[in-house]
Amino acid sequence: MNKFSCLIIEDTDEDAQFLKDTLASLFIFQQIDVSNTATSALSRLATIHYDLIFLDMQMPDQLGIDFLRETQNRPPVIVVSANVSYALPCYDLEIADFLSKPFEPSRLLRSIKRAFNKTPTAVKKISQNLIFLQANRQTIPFRFKDICFVEAHRDYTKIHSPQTVTIVSHTISWIEMQLPADTFMRIQKSFIVNLNWITAIESRSVWVNKIKLPVGTQYADKVRQFIQGDH
Repeated sequence: MNKFSCLIIEDTDEDAQFLKDTLASLFIFQQIDVSNTATSALSRLATIHYDLIFLDMQMPDQLGIDFLRETQNRPPVIVVSANVSYALPCYDLEIADFLSKPFEPSRLLRSIKRAFNKTPTAVKKISQNLIFLQANRQTIPFRFKDICFVEAHRDYTKIHSPQTVTIVSHTISWIEMQLPADTFMRIQKSFIVNLNWITAIESRSVWVNKIKLPVGTQYADKVRQFIQGDH
């Protein structure tokens, strides 16, 4: 699958790192570069092809709005700023989108799709293989293939990945509706498993990532059909 490159133009190290980490979590960009001045950004743009630019408005050597006016033949630009008064002037300069700080990863993904206009197949496939869940007052993207199983945890839900367990602020029933039915199966009131992570199946249990999970009576027929290949 083709991946893309982008340039972050942001003078605040903390904001630049947050955006870079968030972009990395979306698994869209193979190359993510950062410039903390407009001058260094122009130097990069002169020698490197980027598919997308993320531009802050307050730069030490030039305002972002002036950068937009003066750059020619630039790739699509998403302006990232807490100052929404820049939005209309930036849209007049044909930016792809205006992303107001602070933002959620799901909103960032919508901006990226908008920036590419007709969403490239790679971005479309990636976005269709992600689920965004709330945890610790943050929105976190999870790739379906990295979810081993889902476990009900009182009013919350545990997302079990190969190396981590994350408690998210959603019920297991709500999460079940968001997961692709051809990849995930409810095996018990408290468990949903990723079929690709099942390593062994017993009469009343399945093994997922070296963990034995019980199969509920009302779900036994569904598990049996899966074993027989009728799915």
